[in-house]
Amino acid sequence: MDRRGRSTSSGRAKTSASIRRRKNTIMSDNPFFLRVAATADRFSMLPPGRVTVCLSGGADSVALLRVLLELRERYALTVAAVHVHHGIRGDEASRDERFCRALCERLGVPLTVRRADVPALARASGDSLELAARKARYAAFEALQAQCGGVFATAHTLNDNAETVVHAFLRSRAPSSLCGIPPVRGFFVRPLLERTRAEVEAYLASLGQPFVTDATNADERYTRNFIRHTLLPLMQRQNPALLRSLYELSNNVKDDNRLLDALAEREPDSDAPSLVRRRTARAYYGISAGRTLTSAQLNAIAEAARKPGSRRLSLPGGIEAHTDGGRVTLAPSGAQAAAAAPVKLCLGGFVDFGAHFRIGLFETPPARESDENVYNYSTCYSLAFDMINENILAARSRAAGDVIRLGGMTKSLKKEYINRKFPARLRPAIPVVCDADGVVAVPGVGVADRARPPQGARKACIVFEFRD
Repeated sequence: MDRRGRSTSSGRAKTSASIRRRKNTIMSDNPFFLRVAATADRFSMLPPGRVTVCLSGGADSVALLRVLLELRERYALTVAAVHVHHGIRGDEASRDERFCRALCERLGVPLTVRRADVPALARASGDSLELAARKARYAAFEALQAQCGGVFATAHTLNDNAETVVHAFLRSRAPSSLCGIPPVRGFFVRPLLERTRAEVEAYLASLGQPFVTDATNADERYTRNFIRHTLLPLMQRQNPALLRSLYELSNNVKDDNRLLDALAEREPDSDAPSLVRRRTARAYYGISAGRTLTSAQLNAIAEAARKPGSRRLSLPGGIEAHTDGGRVTLAPSGAQAAAAAPVKLCLGGFVDFGAHFRIGLFETPPARESDENVYNYSTCYSLAFDMINENILAARSRAAGDVIRLGGMTKSLKKEYINRKFPARLRPAIPVVCDADGVVAVPGVGVADRARPPQGARKACIVFEFRD
């Protein structure tokens, strides 16, 4: 093993053969295990190594922990857990922490507990308690992942996906908001996403495994609880298969989005105002932490894109829309971004690159590769695993003479930035990932031919996230 806990080349071959044998072995006659394993296999969720369960103490996360313990030999996993105490809900939150500690001690699972003062964070940011808690939770997960590596498993179920889709339908006009919960996002994986809450609770009952219940989940003053306890049951009277129907809908919307985004890239925006509106809405939702634009704002951007010359429109959240030659780009308000200091990439976590980007490098391949523009929220590419296993990768700003070989052609990065209409003020801040032999990857441009995984070869993942 190397210092990061990865297998050496000889060890990898033995491990791979061992894993294949394990996957051909049925670990249990419980169909719940096999269905979860099928989801994990379909989306390549569980590479050998560490998996950390995001454990709240509720039914879903407790079931996830128990399932992964049953499947750890099948996937050669080391199972750990993390619990976040949010500093809200008083004694009930402390009860949840005690439950998680006792459960992990009984099961022999190492547990990390993190604490956050969510009320103070909400006051400082102006966020709701729910949003501040989510941000604190994921910040804790990302910090721990940077220390320990591996994937982090969250316990979202088919019910959670349905609630997310219906909630988006009630709140948003944008079809892209109906995409639901992704099975894989960076190092976060969701093995229970294709299982219902009823299946989860039946599994726990078969084990005699207790769990805790958050009393606030019954409060229908919260929209999500109203959807869960009232709206979805009413809808299921008309369609008993509603949960799976909404899951299929969200997958179909994702497919449609990819097609429409490709059309939006090929068609001049000034000739397709409806595509301008949908693409702008989607990009803004990503880079503004979930905010949405009004129809009037989207129409104003589409109208500006139809006019000759360049224009700038100020949007909420410190974002600007720039139109130039029929194209629309979104970027943080203000002057030209400064060039960022070079950084070494960290396997298994994110590193900050200047004020506007962060870059993640993971052994888990992406569920789907994206080719989004540099100013969109997240761009994810596949890399040959050997690029991260044997090389030192670093990120820097573009240098004079930088080139990248794409599709058998050597291209100047300077010209690519211009041809792809990257905002001039943003170009100094765009990360260029390199190794000793030159450019490896650039968000919005792509991955160099030499770094792309050959057919059938093991893949890794590089994620670029743009932020305001």
